[in-house]
Amino acid sequence: QFTFHDEIVINEIMYHHGLLPTAEGQPAQTSPEQWIELYNRGPGIVDLAGWSIDGGAQFRFRPGQTLPPGGYLVVAGDAAALQANYPLAPIAGSFTGQLSLRSEVIRLLDPLGNPADEVRYYDRGHWPAYADGGGSSLELQDPDADNACAETWAASDESGKTSWVTY
Repeated sequence: QFTFHDEIVINEIMYHHGLLPTAEGQPAQTSPEQWIELYNRGPGIVDLAGWSIDGGAQFRFRPGQTLPPGGYLVVAGDAAALQANYPLAPIAGSFTGQLSLRSEVIRLLDPLGNPADEVRYYDRGHWPAYADGGGSSLELQDPDADNACAETWAASDESGKTSWVTY
């Protein structure tokens, strides 16, 4: 059976976070933070029971997991750590595996294994450079755009998370 799903899109990807500060005098550490955000651009609630994410990261959605119209849902490498940093974020759980720091195909599959969405990102070319270890995620600029094209993605704006320091 084949059912065409176009309401859920892969909307944001954190595949290579920036370096984290450590105690004074210690070298910065690489952040293990990785996640995939889905967005429901459709007019109705989507029941994600049996849907899955496939690629370097794998995840199967549990029964009862839904995504309302205009809603977001995150699947993380470490859901508990991400929830601690972002307590209000809707997080479905932790994926197994990990996202490549260079290039990866992420597939969203419906319960029958049909592709609902697919993105292959890269760390070079027309893809946003700040998403490759610069502290930004890849963010789809328009959820109705073709997310297979690098030009439809931008590095997320993290400027609001910094604070001024006077020297």
